[in-house]
Amino acid sequence: MSIKLESSLKIPKNIMSDEEYAELSRHNKQFYLENLLKTILKMNRKRDAGITIRDLSSLIHFVSDRTIKHYIDHLNDIGEIYSLKGKPIRYFFNGRVSHELPGGSFELSNNRIYEFKLIANNLSELLSPLIIIEEYKRDEFDEKEKKGSIMIRGEDFDDFINFFQTYKPKINEYIKNFKEKVHEVIE
Repeated sequence: MSIKLESSLKIPKNIMSDEEYAELSRHNKQFYLENLLKTILKMNRKRDAGITIRDLSSLIHFVSDRTIKHYIDHLNDIGEIYSLKGKPIRYFFNGRVSHELPGGSFELSNNRIYEFKLIANNLSELLSPLIIIEEYKRDEFDEKEKKGSIMIRGEDFDDFINFFQTYKPKINEYIKNFKEKVHEVIE
């Protein structure tokens, strides 16, 4: 007698077929897969056990486990999701509530946008909220695409800024030397 366990995962109604996915451009494949993974994690955010790569690969057949892991790691790196280490690693949608800081956004000339937000998700963070700095890039359609982020505990923010102020001359010297070496190679 074999027992088949039904998945308790909530999934979007219209996951593409292998054929539909294969017809997408590379960029659209990346966009679709990343958004599909976020959607599945968001739909299952109340699931105590989280979601594993095996769970996802049982639902998504048009890419390999390795590809799923690559995109999950990327989402984890940029703070869209978080993981609990163990065997297997379990992934969760990051449902933190963030508050934009007034005037906490600026754009550099190369279409890079930096936004500052305040995050407090639990009592300890209310006492010392996290400051998140998110980097975006404007794409060819003038849409913002998230490139990365960094979180700093509020109580450490002054030390963080002071370190960069102290380190700024070294950074400028490295940049100058790098540019000189590039010009030497070009000439």
